[in-house]
Amino acid sequence: MSATNQCIIEEFLIHSDRRKEGEKPFDLTPFIAAIDYYEDIFSPCVTLKVLVINEAQVVTEDEDDTESTDDKLKALYQGLPIRGGEICRIKIGANVETNIPLDFSEKAQDYLYVTGVSNVVRDAKREMFTLNLTSREAIVNETVRCYKKYSPDQNIGATVENILTDTLGVDKERFQVELAANSYGFIGNLKKPFPTIVWLAKKSVSLATGGGSAGFVFYQTKTGYKFKSVDSLMRQETYRVADESGEKLKAPPFYYGEATQGFDSEDRPVNTDFKILKFSVQQNNDIVKNLKLGTYSSSGMYFNPYNFEFETLQYKRKDEIKKDNMSLMGSEDPTKYPLKLDPDSKTGSEDTIEDTATRSLTGVLDIGVLARGDTNHLKKSQPLKFQMQSVTRYNTLFTNVLDITIPLNSNLEAGMCIECEFPPMTTSASVGDAIDSKQSGVYIIKELCHHYDIEKSYTVMKVLKDFAGDNPDREQQQVQDVD
Repeated sequence: MSATNQCIIEEFLIHSDRRKEGEKPFDLTPFIAAIDYYEDIFSPCVTLKVLVINEAQVVTEDEDDTESTDDKLKALYQGLPIRGGEICRIKIGANVETNIPLDFSEKAQDYLYVTGVSNVVRDAKREMFTLNLTSREAIVNETVRCYKKYSPDQNIGATVENILTDTLGVDKERFQVELAANSYGFIGNLKKPFPTIVWLAKKSVSLATGGGSAGFVFYQTKTGYKFKSVDSLMRQETYRVADESGEKLKAPPFYYGEATQGFDSEDRPVNTDFKILKFSVQQNNDIVKNLKLGTYSSSGMYFNPYNFEFETLQYKRKDEIKKDNMSLMGSEDPTKYPLKLDPDSKTGSEDTIEDTATRSLTGVLDIGVLARGDTNHLKKSQPLKFQMQSVTRYNTLFTNVLDITIPLNSNLEAGMCIECEFPPMTTSASVGDAIDSKQSGVYIIKELCHHYDIEKSYTVMKVLKDFAGDNPDREQQQVQDVD
């Protein structure tokens, strides 16, 4: 069997409070034509789009009436009815042994909610519409607020845990929160939980780098909520698969075209489930865009409300990468081939694009709440540097962006690292064992979509990488983190 084969929708039950009291949930399974499941490391909740096609009047006005006549039958959209807020229990079976089911049917916290209906097309004999679904917490997020005062001595990771459990009601086994290297105090001011956590992510400093690199992400996958630093995502192991004994081993690279290096050997036979069906380069070192965003260098001038003074700083990425022990996916040194602003030396300047601040950031310095008489917190926390550093960190992630399509792999999640191999462009008849060392390497899955329909299944991913090539120090970094 192939991972592109169709998957079986084992369960799709929809509960509506608008139906008569005591009625069972309606089984929508026979009417599902396609399901798209989405995850994104910059989205705090998963989403689904479900295509429903119905060619008959199937919903009765009274399910207890066994002698219903045709005039009592209604179409799905009007008969259920579907207006948003309905609860859905979904389970999609695996199409091959190596895949896992997509299951949102076991616990009430896992159930999905209808946020709306779109693309409604109806005629006398047929109706078609799309159900838009999301997680329970996405609904709860709109109904609750953060109002507490959070201590300036409390780790940001601990604050995030508190918001997830106390405000959103998420069970502890349904989230993974990485502790930050810094603390931050603030007053909730009736902000919504999700925006608050995303706001805290930008202020959080990675503990994996010894407290030197800012920038976290907050997102949801099928296994729960994640609050992780960009550095820890880059340092993690690449995607692993279980062997016959259940031991997790490093998965073979996803490859494009014919089998590449090592895939035609006896110890690693060709596996078409790891074949990249198609790919496209969405972005590759867009210098002008990076200059506008201040990716290479930026200047900041912020008003400090604590001492009523202005603080200024120029942040240069090339100076801070090694100083802050910043994790990198690629091996290509961004300063190896500096682009001079004055290549003809008419002015005698040796400045490069990474020396000149191309974006000016201004505003009020976000120092949070401080304990009375606290004079050392600001010096220790360096809010100005970390605010500017996080901007650079996020922008650098999007240096290399690929869209790839592979056979369905329901084990993959947003935030995982995968290894990809691409052959070089050549005029020879055989590529052999050669790979494109610049394009190939380890990528972070920024977002993915698992697609299921009545004919086929596949996974579409947007993957990111900061610099070209592969970083040989990643394995060493992982060992250091463990130690």
